[in-house]
Amino acid sequence: MHAYDFEEQKATNTLISGTNRTGKSRCAMLLASRLRQNNFNVVAFDNSGAWRDVSDIPNYKLIPNENKFKISLSRNMLLDMSLLRPLTQRSFVDQVLEIFWLNAVNADRKQWQIVILEEFQLYGRWLRGRLSENIYRAMSVGRNQRIRLICITPSMALIDPLFIRLCGQRFHFKLSIEENSLRKFRRFYGGDNARIVQSLDCGYALHYLKGKIKVVKIPLFQKERIKLEVNSRNSLLNKL
Repeated sequence: MHAYDFEEQKATNTLISGTNRTGKSRCAMLLASRLRQNNFNVVAFDNSGAWRDVSDIPNYKLIPNENKFKISLSRNMLLDMSLLRPLTQRSFVDQVLEIFWLNAVNADRKQWQIVILEEFQLYGRWLRGRLSENIYRAMSVGRNQRIRLICITPSMALIDPLFIRLCGQRFHFKLSIEENSLRKFRRFYGGDNARIVQSLDCGYALHYLKGKIKVVKIPLFQKERIKLEVNSRNSLLNKL
C-alpha cells in the first residue's frame, strides 16, 4: 500500500476511523501484514473475534474469561479478547502493555513493537484514567522504547483529541452523519473534507500524512491461504 509511511509509523502513531463495514479492520490487517514483512513486531488486541479468520498474524491466543491472566506472549500475536467484558478487556490491555514496556526498557537491542487496538473508544475516551496509563505512555513517549500504536474507532468524536494530535498518519473511511462526528471532523479538516469523507465508497479513505490529505484506495486484505483458494477456484472455472 503506497500511501502508508513506515518511517512516520516509527515517529508517531496511526489512527483509523470510519463507520461499520467500510474497511477499517481490513486496513489494519493489511498494515499488520506489511509491518511484519518489514521486520516490525505486531500484537493486535481484538475485542470481537473478527480477526481470527482473516488476519495473517501467526500466533493466535483466545484469552479465557478468568480473574487472572496467565499467557505466554510472543512478539507477533493476535490476542482475542471476545470472551472478556469491556472493563476486563481494558485491564488486560493495560497489563500486556506494561509487560511490553518493561521488556523494551530492559532489552539491550530494541525491536519495533506495533500495538493494534480495535474499538479504541473503549480505552481512549479519556486518556488520563488509571487503566489508560500504559496507553498514554506508549502513545506519548513510546518512540524512545520503539513502541507505537495503531488504533481503530468508528468516530474521532469518541476518543480523546490528545491521541488524534499524536497521530501523524490517519486513515478516515466513510463518516457517519451523526452531528458530533461531523463537528469533530470539520474541526480537524474543514468542511470540504467533511463532505468528501461522507461520500466515500467502501475501501476508500482520506489519508492524512504530514499535514497533507488525499483520497486513497485501500486494497482488500486477504491472507495468503484465502488468496490461493480463490485463485485455484477461478482457475478451475476458467477451464470449464
